[in-house]
Amino acid sequence: MTPGIVDTYFKATNFEEVDMETNDDNALCRFEFMEIMIRLAKGKYVDSGKEPSLSKAVQMLLDNHVLQMEGLLLPWSRFRFNEMHNDEVNSLMEINLVSLRLVYDRMRKFKQWTKDKNQVEFFTTPDHPSIDQMVAWLNNTIPGVTSLEVVQAFYLSKMSCSKETDHCEYEYTFMRWPEFIEFVPRLAFFKYFEDFTTTGILAP
Repeated sequence: MTPGIVDTYFKATNFEEVDMETNDDNALCRFEFMEIMIRLAKGKYVDSGKEPSLSKAVQMLLDNHVLQMEGLLLPWSRFRFNEMHNDEVNSLMEINLVSLRLVYDRMRKFKQWTKDKNQVEFFTTPDHPSIDQMVAWLNNTIPGVTSLEVVQAFYLSKMSCSKETDHCEYEYTFMRWPEFIEFVPRLAFFKYFEDFTTTGILAP
């Protein structure tokens, strides 16, 4: 399957009968990702005559290609169950809750940062810190913390956006307070337990 064919599937998947401003034409929402998987399976196995059943073709695509990359993925829930959801972490976070809130509010008001491609324009002042504010503030505050660690922890903590087409740009640019409570343990794990120089983006 050539890149040109994949590009055609991408454009077909991204087609909107009714224009949706919050659905980026150069990116796929989660429901669109599921659609392009089916299109890829149909093109690779059904249209080529290798497998007449679409459901079996999808399973073949998953088994032969998608799931082969499982070791390179970042499972969100496994970290929560194995590392974060326990009495020790809960007690530690509860004791430091007031201080964490002060840090959160300080990042939200932080102005000395360069607008990056991750930041989108809004006409009102947000009530939550942006990813660029967090990267810049934490880089200047915590010795040795890397932008990669902050970005990874930021997006792995973004689980409150259940409807991607409703203000998704805002949801994926700014961090809400409950998400920040998850962000802190994730960043601590990446900084002190996970070696990015040897494991790349592998998660526990």
